[in-house]
Amino acid sequence: MSERHCIYYYTKKADYVFGVKKNQPTLHDDCVQYFESILLKQPSSKTGMFETIDKAHGRVEIRRCWQSTELQWLPSAKEWHGARSVLRVECERHSNTNISREVRYFVSSLPLNPERALSAVRQHWFVENQHHWVLDVTFGEDGSRIGRGDAAENMAVLRRLALNICKRYINGDSNPKKLKKAGWDDSFREKLIFATGL
Repeated sequence: MSERHCIYYYTKKADYVFGVKKNQPTLHDDCVQYFESILLKQPSSKTGMFETIDKAHGRVEIRRCWQSTELQWLPSAKEWHGARSVLRVECERHSNTNISREVRYFVSSLPLNPERALSAVRQHWFVENQHHWVLDVTFGEDGSRIGRGDAAENMAVLRRLALNICKRYINGDSNPKKLKKAGWDDSFREKLIFATGL
């Protein structure tokens, strides 16, 4: 995500929660250092933590969200238009055989409310997981061996475009069936594309 995305949501009076990844090394490193060395050791009135515990399918998932509005410790966060807080979200999964732990960082326009912030992150994960699952089932995306240059990213864009075209054309068939039919039948493919207004 970029400054452009922040300005878009901010001008629409909508809040945002964007994942901070290693492709934003300065902010990512600032978040890691801040949460590990300062916040977890010295909580303040401008910080909060919320935890949920879910039991399902023979495993326990513990999610913890630390949120801080002390952005003076993170100079790189000021580059994000409307940023009001940073989050550290930890997901711990306990199964019969092992324990896995994942930590992610986020920058957000949300005020201090770690329960609401964790809910926003979980909704984002749900949408991402659902979307990824559909792409994998429909296109076998996880098994793709395309990886040279920009080819993987270009194919990802084309898969999403094809999937969105299929979703917008409603005829009672599943998306994989529509794609297969479009590959076999030129007139159906034409109908599929033009019916969506492309």
